[in-house]
Amino acid sequence: MSMCHSRHAGNCLSKENLKMDELYDYEILDLAMENTYNLIIGDVTIKQFLNTGQDFMPFIGDPYNPSREDIESLLRHYEDKEEYEKCIKLKEYDLYDKNNNE
Repeated sequence: MSMCHSRHAGNCLSKENLKMDELYDYEILDLAMENTYNLIIGDVTIKQFLNTGQDFMPFIGDPYNPSREDIESLLRHYEDKEEYEKCIKLKEYDLYDKNNNE
């Protein structure tokens, strides 16, 4: 993945400007974000992931116990993609998680 000034690689280069090996990394990052989001929000269970038969299922962090940084990374990712409905669900999840851990 290309290195840049930002902690979030998606902020630096558009998908169209990436070289083939960088595009592959970008797609892996996107897949990891999507998989993690779906597991955190509860849209998909780990059993459903395993039943897909895919050999490669990347995630960021621990999707069963996401850190504040994991949630913030997901929020930045979906804000960049202008997928605001997902941002709302992540903020609701984060608020619910905070309230249950206090």
